[in-house]
Amino acid sequence: MFDYLPELEFLHLSVNQISGEIPSSLFNCKQLQSLTLSFNNFTGSIPAELGNFTMLINLVLGANNFKGTIPEEIGNLPNLQILALQGDNLRGTIPPAIFNMSTLTILALASNQLTEYGLEGNVSRRGDVYSYGILLLETFIRKKPCDEIFLGELSLKTWVKVSCPHSIINVVDNYLVREEEENLDIKKDCLLSIIELASECSASSPEERSDIKDVLVHLLSVFHQCSFCFIPRTANATANWLATTARKKMCPLNWVCSPPPSLVHILSKDGLPASS
Repeated sequence: MFDYLPELEFLHLSVNQISGEIPSSLFNCKQLQSLTLSFNNFTGSIPAELGNFTMLINLVLGANNFKGTIPEEIGNLPNLQILALQGDNLRGTIPPAIFNMSTLTILALASNQLTEYGLEGNVSRRGDVYSYGILLLETFIRKKPCDEIFLGELSLKTWVKVSCPHSIINVVDNYLVREEEENLDIKKDCLLSIIELASECSASSPEERSDIKDVLVHLLSVFHQCSFCFIPRTANATANWLATTARKKMCPLNWVCSPPPSLVHILSKDGLPASS
């Protein structure tokens, strides 16, 4: 089927009724950058050969009827930004290499039967907490792990760790807080608390990550304390948006093919963004 498409870069076939296994001829498309096959009836295992697509940026295979485990080879993709395998009936452990992918911005693995091994060899189910932590960082900082400034040993997480708490204004989205604003110290404390929480959620070791229930309580507490610094209705809407996302313990499905909205967009309107 794909034997004569060696230069294919984008393949989007979501929301069809395609069945059967992913055809092996697809593996000839070495230039593939985006593969989206979600909401179909694909069966069989997720092919390990997908790990050979070194140009791949988006891999969206959610809501199919796959079986088996996540191939370890996927953790070797050097440019992958979005990995969405939610609702695929997958089992086994999440390959540790996935949590070391510095380019990964969205990781959606919910509605499977997956576990993750921590440093002590104990089984953990906190993989979704990691992706929520990255989501929080992206939302409040308006930077992605794959941005050009993060090269070599400098990653989004290390940059935040080095910069906080003394340079919180330079870390967060510059439209969120400015030096000349009223209640500056309170706003800075509010944002610092959220950034620190996001860093705890996205810790490399599962044992170091916050429990999602504690995350929810913490977020609501922060926004209730700081609500008078923003338009009350907007602040409440923002708190509800973050809390709802925390309850889901994963990136919302409508964010799988697009980045999350910036908090600037949320705070600039009386209510939630239309995509939520």
